[in-house]
Amino acid sequence: MTTSPHCRLLFDLGAGEAIKGVCDLAYITQQDVLRRAAKGTITNCGNSMSPTIERIIALAPDAMFLSPFEGSSHAQLENIGTPIIECADYMETSALGRAEWMRFYAMLIGKENTADSLFSTIEHNYNTIVEHNKKQKNHPKVLTERVTSGVWYCPGGNSSMAKLIKDAGGDYIFADDTHSGSLNLSPEMVISKAINADIWLFIYYGDRPLTRNQLNTEYSGYKTIKAFKDGNIYECNGKTSTYFEEISFRPDFLLTELTHMFYTQNNKLRYYKRIQE
Repeated sequence: MTTSPHCRLLFDLGAGEAIKGVCDLAYITQQDVLRRAAKGTITNCGNSMSPTIERIIALAPDAMFLSPFEGSSHAQLENIGTPIIECADYMETSALGRAEWMRFYAMLIGKENTADSLFSTIEHNYNTIVEHNKKQKNHPKVLTERVTSGVWYCPGGNSSMAKLIKDAGGDYIFADDTHSGSLNLSPEMVISKAINADIWLFIYYGDRPLTRNQLNTEYSGYKTIKAFKDGNIYECNGKTSTYFEEISFRPDFLLTELTHMFYTQNNKLRYYKRIQE
């Protein structure tokens, strides 16, 4: 397994014992995987972009789950004779469409009925929340992510995240954009669109929570955003959160989270935390 979401999915389907090797172990928070890796019953096969071929050969796996990201090469892996399962679910623009890929993966491990049942639950949960949010009269303006090396990377208006924000009742600031991938924008351009944003949420990696002072030091333009002034800033620490492991196949969890942020200001959240300082 080269991605943490697919590791998590196998556990959710009751097939965690099928995992014999993983890549990018440092980014996996699934405790059973970490325990088994520490004991040596799961092999750490290194970086997913350039895995340790010798360790994979030694495992003699029945299959390898790989994400066909642009720029990655599977040439060496193709030569060792193990079937490669390309996990292209990340290309879906619908959160439920991506989650439904679990039915395909389940066919490979004999868990079709489990996947059908789980997806039906997820679909029901998701659609129930959407129908409830359609009755909301107020739709907060939503900004995502932050400046990285002088660039503000925001989800395109046709991305799964943009659609999740809409389904949660939010008004995404780039909702009128037609791209499904990431937008590479100047901070000034984003600020001009986000000046009246009611909610600002982003993901970061760090050892401790960020503060408003740190954000202001990072880029002074942040302080002009309404969400910054009002204190409606939510951060998700990708280093410690289960966000990336779960949301691919549990979009109902993320939709619930977004709905709480937009309408209840609930501090008991699964992935995000409201910045207090």
